[in-house]
Amino acid sequence: MGEFVGIDPSGAGMLIKHLERAKAALGRTRPPLESAITEAGADWAGGAGTAAMHRTWAFFDDSQRDLKWRIATITRMEDTRLDGRFLTGTLPFASRAEAAEKGRSAGAVLLAILAVHLAEGSPESWRRVEAAMTAAGQGAIDPAYAQALLTALGPKTYSLLFSQWMDVNVNGPRRGLSPEELERARASLGPLAELYATADTDGRLGGDWDDELLKHPAMLSAMLALGKQSPKFHDRAGRELLRLGTAGHQPSSPHLDWNSYWLVKAFDADPDALRRLLAGDKEAASLLLRPGLVKLNGMPGFEDVLASALDKALGRGDEGERTRALFNVVNALGAEGADEVGGHFDSLKNSPINEVLARKVVPYLGELGLGHAKETAEGALPGQFAPAPPWNGLKVDVGSRFIGAVMQDPAAVKILQAESQKYVQGLDIGKFHPFGDEAERHEYTVRSAKAGGLASLLLSGSTHVEWNDDQTNEFIAEVLTMPVGYAINKWWNIRAPVVATGRDQGVDQAKGDISDLLQDYMDGKTPLTAKEVADALIDKQHAWTLRALEQHDQMALSASDKFRLRLETSGHLHAALLKILEKRGG
Repeated sequence: MGEFVGIDPSGAGMLIKHLERAKAALGRTRPPLESAITEAGADWAGGAGTAAMHRTWAFFDDSQRDLKWRIATITRMEDTRLDGRFLTGTLPFASRAEAAEKGRSAGAVLLAILAVHLAEGSPESWRRVEAAMTAAGQGAIDPAYAQALLTALGPKTYSLLFSQWMDVNVNGPRRGLSPEELERARASLGPLAELYATADTDGRLGGDWDDELLKHPAMLSAMLALGKQSPKFHDRAGRELLRLGTAGHQPSSPHLDWNSYWLVKAFDADPDALRRLLAGDKEAASLLLRPGLVKLNGMPGFEDVLASALDKALGRGDEGERTRALFNVVNALGAEGADEVGGHFDSLKNSPINEVLARKVVPYLGELGLGHAKETAEGALPGQFAPAPPWNGLKVDVGSRFIGAVMQDPAAVKILQAESQKYVQGLDIGKFHPFGDEAERHEYTVRSAKAGGLASLLLSGSTHVEWNDDQTNEFIAEVLTMPVGYAINKWWNIRAPVVATGRDQGVDQAKGDISDLLQDYMDGKTPLTAKEVADALIDKQHAWTLRALEQHDQMALSASDKFRLRLETSGHLHAALLKILEKRGG
């Protein structure tokens, strides 16, 4: 064992940076100084020359390497203690040189034992190989040891050890290790996975390792399951496993897709890796959430683990990266054909994933609503109405299908309804009068466009949901009264409890009138067409607004004022209303 050490990782990191700057300064100074000494020859009066600078640079470099080695080793140790700001523990080796020498020796022993097994092929010779693999992991947390051992093996022999283990322990096609097989692998393959993680995290392995390892999917998933790998490895392995033809359940095969299972488990343990993947790869969300993987993998609890991983990945970390990740998810689930048989809607039928996505899209409801508002205005809205990037690049029908996909689960519908109500309430529309000065009219128009656009988005999304008449009626009535329900209280200064109660009763009455007309239409009790019913619903909402104005002694509205209010309401909602009514039929 090496020495007992205490390291302040933050302070040591700063010292490493200072040493790097000092080495750079010496490196810049040394060549011109040496040139000047050579040119001066015997006339140089500066003393002993640049030998001291060489020694100083070497001292800085060695100190820097030693510090990096100590930090990398102690931060991977499981039995370290935090004493104030210091991490304390006993290093497995006394120095980098000793660690490297032990690693080379362990690698040579393992190579020799493997060579004997390849010649004999007996159970006894294989047991000796597994024992050597276990022994090799005794210094696995040390990056110098790990690099030396893996260099001795080389990437091809490293992957051969995995494939030999699987030849002995896995029956049938290798679509990853089952939980029972993985447990058996921990004693021997576990150390190999940890050795790779240590060396790769410290940046000590070359590209030839990636090239070799990416050829073996069962090894990739096992390495992810057996220990936390470097971000670089996790990203490349994740992309490779998602793209494999073997990913997802094949009904004709009795062998479960444990490769994808361990990948998702690794994402759940390291959600930053999943967020990076979703943000950086436009195809990743489509592959990860396809029905063949989500619903047909045959592994109990798979959806719960995937939902947990998505919840963590989309709920923390860099905001820009989080936004890009969700944007790619929205595009995947709302893509053309997603609502057809075998499309991504099938992944989200009563799934725990829906509730996660419903909560994660809440901060962006305004952007999605603005997209619908801009669409219903046929491009006439000014620039300040445009959604922020990247949402300004989202197609309106894609956003509608995404909301429809999320609505495949009743619990997710309730989340969207409740959060949409909170969002509209938070817009505080009634703080700005629609017929005040220019600044007030502008704020009112912007905020009502967001609310009306969001209502249109929800109505459009609901066309993709199979509800009965009562459920449809209730949803439409709730959405239609949402954009103005919170505005009335402040437009018309309803503060007294008895008056506010009257307002609430007015909202309930409006919902009742809307539901009655919808029910008559769906029961075939009215001769009105879908367009005429949509017009009548808008008229009811408009009349309710005007009644509220009159009841609370607001200024009289001119005919053109009333027309503007009616036009705005119709513009945001009519197309979505007509679509859902035509789908439901009369």
